[in-house]
Amino acid sequence: MRRWLIAVLLVFILLVALQNMGEVTLRFLVWETRVSGVLVYLALFALGFLGGWIAGHVGRRRAAAKVRPAPPSSTPPAAPPAPPSP
Repeated sequence: MRRWLIAVLLVFILLVALQNMGEVTLRFLVWETRVSGVLVYLALFALGFLGGWIAGHVGRRRAAAKVRPAPPSSTPPAAPPAPPSP
């Protein structure tokens, strides 16, 4: 099911990108360039995917760190108390 959903999503993104093949002007501070709309859509998708993957990876590592058992201490456990004398 998951692979099917990913395949449909990729086809949808590809169709949207191919429908917007015209040139796009990108401006950043003093730089200006013209690139294909397909490249812009695919680059934004890749950046979003990478950002989501990194966020998920960091979240899993934090969750795993919370459930990790404490390391064993270097001191031996205390001896049980002696039974009371009559």
